[in-house]
Amino acid sequence: MRRFTFNTFILIASLIMIPASLRAGDSIRLGDVIVKGGPRSVEAAVSPSADITVVGSERIEENFRPSLLPTISEAVPGMFVTERGLLGYGMSTGSAGAIKIRGIGSMADLLVMVDGTPQYAGLYGHPVADALHSYGVERVEVTSTMGSAIYGSGAMGGVINVITHHPTTDGWSGEATVEGGSYGSLAASALARLKEGKFFGEMAAAHQRSDGHRSNMGYEQTEGTLKAGYDFSPQWKLAAEGHVLYQESSNPGTVAAPILGSEMMFLRYRSSLSLLNDYGAIHGALRASYSGGHHHIDDGHTAAAAPTASWYLHNDDLLSVSLLETWDALRVLSVNVGGDVRRYGGHAWNRSKADRTETDITRRHVTESGAFASATVRPIERLSIDGALRYDYSDRSGGMWVPQGGVTLALPADLTLSATAGRAFRNPTLREMYMFRPANADLKPQQLSQYELKATQRLFDGRLAWTMAGFYIKARNMITTEMRDGRPTNINTGRTENSGFELSTDYLPLSSLRLSLSYAFLHTSRHLTAAPAHKLCFAPTFSKGRLLVGSSLKWISGLYTSTQGAGHKTCFLLWDMRAAWQLQRNLRLFARGDNLLARRYEINAGFPMPRATVMAGIEFRI
Repeated sequence: MRRFTFNTFILIASLIMIPASLRAGDSIRLGDVIVKGGPRSVEAAVSPSADITVVGSERIEENFRPSLLPTISEAVPGMFVTERGLLGYGMSTGSAGAIKIRGIGSMADLLVMVDGTPQYAGLYGHPVADALHSYGVERVEVTSTMGSAIYGSGAMGGVINVITHHPTTDGWSGEATVEGGSYGSLAASALARLKEGKFFGEMAAAHQRSDGHRSNMGYEQTEGTLKAGYDFSPQWKLAAEGHVLYQESSNPGTVAAPILGSEMMFLRYRSSLSLLNDYGAIHGALRASYSGGHHHIDDGHTAAAAPTASWYLHNDDLLSVSLLETWDALRVLSVNVGGDVRRYGGHAWNRSKADRTETDITRRHVTESGAFASATVRPIERLSIDGALRYDYSDRSGGMWVPQGGVTLALPADLTLSATAGRAFRNPTLREMYMFRPANADLKPQQLSQYELKATQRLFDGRLAWTMAGFYIKARNMITTEMRDGRPTNINTGRTENSGFELSTDYLPLSSLRLSLSYAFLHTSRHLTAAPAHKLCFAPTFSKGRLLVGSSLKWISGLYTSTQGAGHKTCFLLWDMRAAWQLQRNLRLFARGDNLLARRYEINAGFPMPRATVMAGIEFRI
């Protein structure tokens, strides 16, 4: 694997010389994690009954992590993300970054968006975990309930919408961070913004690398972003973005069967154009995006086997256009209408190492389109009734109606009760239908029904907020791989019934101390990986003057690291800690330690996680 070069260091170091400063806060806020509250994107507004957690920029920044996923997983009780090392999730065989909410997700069952535009690999249908970075993010909206009534296929298990920052005052602003630590790990990022009248522009770059805590586990990634926007008037705004990411990584294999010669490289890119309108009672957005990537993979071989004879390559792409408009009629009715079209797919092939001859695996595209309407009616002051209905059509899977509805009742003492019910689905991916030995072109869409009861309340002048939710999920036609006629085949035989409850609290006993506690219990009718039965997280944060100290204690129990045979279930306790010191107005030093109890544990079977690790760095802002 190509190592971190001197030229790369010079590039990152040059970007870091951008002048920077940091807000020096003497207190921390309650409300960076908000359920059914806080600012919303246009997309979130059309899901009136959805269970939405908003993770704000303050919580993201004070965690000092290059990746977004650990922070939002800590904040959302029912969310779990697989990991394999200190930095990077990797790709292909031996990778991590599988995301599940309430036991649903992992592959293409969870929709990830950036500023309202979908982000996933066209052939495989799942998001690229390493593309979700922390710099430049204003907030993240996580929908824990089904989202197909609004977003169509891919939102069966929920939605993660990353909202990037847009400046509101004229002038330059920027930030830069460099950190390094265990196993030769390095992460650096730099971002510069300019707002001048009606124009807004942004340029950002980031680099990460690590030798890994095992042999043959190197990881290196470089990415860059360009953004621009123009406010034609107070009512009309135009925004554009381009992002490129290049990664090299390797798979060490399991401890019992190490892999040699694994080399995985990919280039991912995305671009988007958004036209937003806001006339007060009427507002919405027209968005178009195009994303894709090129992957070049050698999955390697065991010591007892011969090296692989060919490389796997693929080019994938995703074109998406969506329109959404909201009308707030007086104070008793809100109506949302929208539609979208997506065309995704690509070309996959093998290339012989000996003579460079190529053999096609698949070359296909799928087009999906849909239209929806949703409405919220408030017949009396404390009661709201909402519903959504979507018709979705795929040129591979046909058409489907998708309903969703809910009721919300506001009671005295700032207590809110709500109930939600609906259906969701996910069309089979091109990989499941046409790629590799288990392929089955006759697969049908997966389907899911979900029911939820939820209560939220704020007490003591807003210093204490709590949420409790109970849910029941019944999924059918789940795509599984079974032996048929002597060969593995993808078929629609999988069923699961997931049920459980979640509790989250945030308490501000002092202006400088925040206590966050979350717990999720999940019962599944069959063994599922990345779906622990118990997930408990206690995260206190203290901020006073120049000092910030935070910690998190996480207990995971009933986690299946593998479902082969009888499966393998594990339990572990992790303690992480972070601290920062405001050295100057524009300069902050920070350090974080993960797994400080040095526990031995696995999330994916055969891939032990590192024991205690430490990273330390410096942060600038203007």
